[in-house]
Amino acid sequence: MKRSGPLKLVVMATAGISLAACDSVEEKADGKVFSDKQHCVSSEQYDINQCNVAFTVGEEINKMSAPRYNSQRLCEEQHGTLNCKAIFGDSSGPASYFVPFVAGYFIADATQKLTDWNYRVRPVYFDHKKRNFYTSNGYLLDLGNSKRPARLNKKSTKKLPKVAKVQTRTSVASRGGFGSRSGRGFGG
Repeated sequence: MKRSGPLKLVVMATAGISLAACDSVEEKADGKVFSDKQHCVSSEQYDINQCNVAFTVGEEINKMSAPRYNSQRLCEEQHGTLNCKAIFGDSSGPASYFVPFVAGYFIADATQKLTDWNYRVRPVYFDHKKRNFYTSNGYLLDLGNSKRPARLNKKSTKKLPKVAKVQTRTSVASRGGFGSRSGRGFGG
């Protein structure tokens, strides 16, 4: 009696599952989050000039791509109470929009083959519970631990962030809230 038929089916099914699992694994960029320049310098991972460049680039990226909301209340619902500030178009009128404060800057390690600081640095923002960090385009930052560096989806470092649009309650709800892109969690 020939038994290779059922065995081939099992092998083929297992191979399909293995290939599907490979597709779901996302590439990660390793790095570290720094809350300020002093923290960057004191880490001894970068010298003062590198930290200055990284923070200057990060601040410019933040100005361009920080999440923007049409009200302080909506911003605070997404990023936490007292964690947002008003941005004024001109000093005589009301606020143009509200943005969260930057929680820190993720700097990808030099080993990630990212030589341009515009691709190595990403501002990160707290979620409303102040438990997780996300980039302006919604990628969850895995903070790592003492044995492993922080990790960020490499997709967030492949392109420069787009200029953020001012979000309304409707646009936030349609996305599922800040950071919803990474709602399925972080495999690590």
